Amino acid sequence: GRLRWALRPTTTMSLEKGGCFGAFINHVLSWALWLVHTMFSIYVTVNQTLHKIRRIWAHPRKTFEKLPKTIGFAFERGVAGVPEVVSLLQACVRHRLTRIVLHDLEGELVKSYKPISLAFSKAHKLPVRIQLGGRTMVAFNGKIKDLPLPSQDAEELGEGPRLVFFSAETTRRTMNRSLREFCTQKLNHDEKEGRFDPAGNAAAAELASPELVVVVGRHFSMKGMPSWMCGTAEIG
Repeated sequence: GRLRWALRPTTTMSLEKGGCFGAFINHVLSWALWLVHTMFSIYVTVNQTLHKIRRIWAHPRKTFEKLPKTIGFAFERGVAGVPEVVSLLQACVRHRLTRIVLHDLEGELVKSYKPISLAFSKAHKLPVRIQLGGRTMVAFNGKIKDLPLPSQDAEELGEGPRLVFFSAETTRRTMNRSLREFCTQKLNHDEKEGRFDPAGNAAAAELASPELVVVVGRHFSMKGMPSWMCGTAEIG
């Protein structure tokens, strides 16, 4: 009896000071809070994932495949330079566009063909054939080298990524000729051939069926172009 009465005050003091029983309660509460937090985190993650799946399923990601065969981008001088063109070409890689014509009305692209070509090659992780005037080159592994044609190296490149750079003089000449041909065909009501080709005949000779046409310069505008070029974007 004395032992029981001797232990009672000790137990009472232990409870008052938050002893073993208090530690047990704190332990249970901490586990309960952790469980609630974990369940809430799982709920939020699952909910966000379901929303993303619903959005992707309801609205499939738009790609260049829905646009016309030849897409044109007109950059105003001072608005876009090498970084913007490189960014555009990297987007082309994601959309599997490999045959690209670059029209340069200001001398900006031809002057900077090396960083543009190397960035395009790095994004593709493939050799890129470059046509610059009468020169044919290949960009790969951070280097650009001349590629005499015909050559075995050129044949091995096959139908891989290609960039064709047109100078300001060549661009104006091909643009004017293509526009004259288009207007003449319209006047003659030749609907079968009545298309304006922004790449021009010279581009067709250098690069069959370009998938993208990029124009840099203040002298050219895509406004007023035929309706079949509805996928054209003018920047600047």
